[in-house]
Order: sequence, then structure tokens, then C-alpha cells
Amino acid sequence: LSATGEVLPIGMIKEKLMIAEEKGYPFMIIPSENRTEAKKIIVEENLEIEVFDVNHIDESIELINEWNAGNGE
Repeated sequence: LSATGEVLPIGMIKEKLMIAEEKGYPFMIIPSENRTEAKKIIVEENLEIEVFDVNHIDESIELINEWNAGNGE
């Protein structure tokens, strides 16, 4: 993250996706700059994980709040 909350690209996205899939996580929040690479990896590796990309930390918070609200809590 930048000092202003911008989500910066990450390295080793393939490894992170593979580990998340192995652990059974249904989805993962990733930086928007990694979206294309992540989508390609998901297809190439036949992964079932869904990725949600964000540009700013506030977008991540909104996603998490929506997911939690959907759980009836």
C-alpha cells in the first residue's frame, strides 16, 4: 500500500494463488495491476479461486463489508 491507500502490485502472484487454492480459499483480493496475470494463471493452472481486484484500500473494505453483510451478520 502507498501512504495514500493505493494498492500497489505484488510479486509471486502465481505462488500466492496456488497456496490460496490449496488451502481452499474461495476468493482472493488482489491489486488491479495484477489482474491480467492472475486471470491467466487461473486459466493455465485450472484454479477454482475467484479474484477480486482493487485499486485502493477502501475498495477492499467495501468488498469485505459486503461479504460480511451477505452472511447475515
